[in-house]
Amino acid sequence: MATANTISDNGQIIAGAAGPRGFRFESESEFVNGAFTHQCSVLGMHADGQTLVGYSLLNGRTIATWWNGVDPYVLPTPPGFGSSAWTRAIDISDDRSVIIGQVSVGSDIRAVVWRNGVPQLLGDLLAADGADLTGWRISHVSAISADGRLIVGEAFNPNGKLQAYVATIPAPGGLVVLGGGVCLCVRRRR
Repeated sequence: MATANTISDNGQIIAGAAGPRGFRFESESEFVNGAFTHQCSVLGMHADGQTLVGYSLLNGRTIATWWNGVDPYVLPTPPGFGSSAWTRAIDISDDRSVIIGQVSVGSDIRAVVWRNGVPQLLGDLLAADGADLTGWRISHVSAISADGRLIVGEAFNPNGKLQAYVATIPAPGGLVVLGGGVCLCVRRRR
């Protein structure tokens, strides 16, 4: 079974997973370098379709990975999560400097931002910039804006309910806006 997860801006490149292996497909009938040679899944891509993000399966856990062509590069696990953490990359900014994703240990899932390959929890990044996130757990990311500043996803609010959010990450100064029940259903096409 194949799953197409992402598409380039011009609609010519599609990527996803076919069985246990990721793939990048170009035009109507041609695999670009075929399927990847390791167990993985592509979840997002750069607008031009040349840089992909997702995860690889290594020692029974998922590891956030980005690909330049078909060459995989592992993204580091955020500090404090250890070798049992599962990570995955979901989207990438247009200049390729910001990748967003998630880290989890058991049922504890947290949103992660990798800036130039350095991981930081999204909640920690926003709190360090002065956002009051008391009671919030920023758990899921869905997409990032082209400039790498806006992130959308879901977070658990102080009442324990899952809620959509829009966050502006500091660049160094920033603002956070947590959606007051607003459902964000728009995903930027890549």
